[in-house]
Amino acid sequence: MMILAYLLQSSRLWWGAEVTVKMMIPNEQAAKKAEESLKTIIAKLRTGAQGKVIVSKGRSFYETLRESSSEADLIFLGMATPDDKFAEYYENIQKNLQGLPTTVMVLAGREISFGEVLMQQEAFDKK
Repeated sequence: MMILAYLLQSSRLWWGAEVTVKMMIPNEQAAKKAEESLKTIIAKLRTGAQGKVIVSKGRSFYETLRESSSEADLIFLGMATPDDKFAEYYENIQKNLQGLPTTVMVLAGREISFGEVLMQQEAFDKK
């Protein structure tokens, strides 16, 4: 998702767009550690994205998504790996995304280290 957001942000049509990586956590106790982790990851990736930790406070994922992203121009949302119940899972996603901005659902390839792709220049700088 970070690569897609970065590529989108690099295009002429989306030049200068703000990318916000949001992490949802269940309670305030985990917020500080989550903020530090997210900040570290984003800094290492050097995409220019901003980070935001959202505490769900007992709300469902989709309720929290709706509240935090209803004003976005575009949403990238990770998906579960397809299995024998994928059709049901996908129908549920479609139902819950109704009324939200355009949403790109992303299934990351496990065999690709996206961190290495985005941090490749850093590796070259050390040589």
